[in-house]
Amino acid sequence: MTRGPCIHLIRLPHDPTRRSALHAEDRTGMCGPQTSQVLQHLSTYLSPAGTWFHLVRFTCLAVLLVHLSIRILRFVSWQIKMRNSVKQFTAPPKHWLFGHVKVAPMNEHGFQTRLEWMKAYSAHYLPFWIGPFTVFNNCNHPDTIRTILGTAEPKSMTYRFLGPWLGDGLLTSKGSKWHRNRRLLTPAFHFEILKPYVTLFSQSTNVLIDKWSRVAAGSSVELFDHVSLLTLDSMLKCSLGYRSDCQTDGAVYELSRLVLERIQFFPYHFDFIYNLSPSGRRFREQCDIVHGISEHLIRQRKKALQDGDAKEEQRRKYLDFLDILLQAKVESSH
Repeated sequence: MTRGPCIHLIRLPHDPTRRSALHAEDRTGMCGPQTSQVLQHLSTYLSPAGTWFHLVRFTCLAVLLVHLSIRILRFVSWQIKMRNSVKQFTAPPKHWLFGHVKVAPMNEHGFQTRLEWMKAYSAHYLPFWIGPFTVFNNCNHPDTIRTILGTAEPKSMTYRFLGPWLGDGLLTSKGSKWHRNRRLLTPAFHFEILKPYVTLFSQSTNVLIDKWSRVAAGSSVELFDHVSLLTLDSMLKCSLGYRSDCQTDGAVYELSRLVLERIQFFPYHFDFIYNLSPSGRRFREQCDIVHGISEHLIRQRKKALQDGDAKEEQRRKYLDFLDILLQAKVESSH
């Protein structure tokens, strides 16, 4: 007679901790690993530390979105207002991205093209688009020019391209700051102060004539660049008392060229793109050169004021704009 398998029953001691662990493993196995991860993330999110972290993150994101929305709405509102104003004036068809720059660049050829457009359209006012969002005004009638120059509207957005170079000064500032800078500048245009400048103008002109005598060879000479540098040289001497070599050194002219290049090329209107471009890096290098000269001049003149040499300096020369600014700052600090 064959006997079947013998089954032995063994009674295990009661262990409630082990039983709870077995039940937990059974529940985890039933729910699966994905459900377990969800529960773990949920418990972390609902914890006090996780709640505050996500609340702060959500608040920062909401503030950023509101700020961007406000800026976008302001830009759209300004664009609508500007386009409605320009719509009433006739102009040649423009490219959707580059505007009129490709057809009439900002040089001699482009200037002649714009003159032909104004004659063809019999217009006293001709919109000239640079990119899809920026428009310049071309005027050729005195009544139109008088109206525009007589307004106190904010300055063009392209003035901000001069900010890294010129700062927020008389040319680029507006509102109360512009009026303050203008009041500081007024004494520099007094007749008695302007008379000694004639000698300085003559010195700058002699440099220009010397340049022309070297390049004269029976051919035509482009005058705009030379006269612009002559003006700058005279301004530096009269306003800062600085004898520069700007008529022979190209640092300042290079800055002007880079600013004009940025105005014409629409993608460069965005600071992020321009700062990463070769032109942007070149612009910052030239700004460092010019700012280094300006800061050196200001330190020298400040030291002269602190040493009590300002009155002696003024007796033997003219009073330039830098003297006026530094003296105004010293008087306001007392």
